[in-house]
Amino acid sequence: MKIGNIEKIIKIKTALLLKGLKQKDIAKELGITSAAVSMLINGKRKSKRFEEWVRKRLGIEI
Repeated sequence: MKIGNIEKIIKIKTALLLKGLKQKDIAKELGITSAAVSMLINGKRKSKRFEEWVRKRLGIEI
């Protein structure tokens, strides 16, 4: 795993923790499975929709 990926994961997980959100909350909002959310957060999948959600909902750039 690349350092950049680790930094993204930490950034997203920290923002989720600070906002009190869980993966199941993201899944519900985006209409996807929790497993898909996990893959997106951990960089195993990419999605412009997820990146846009992160920018708008969490207020961070990834």
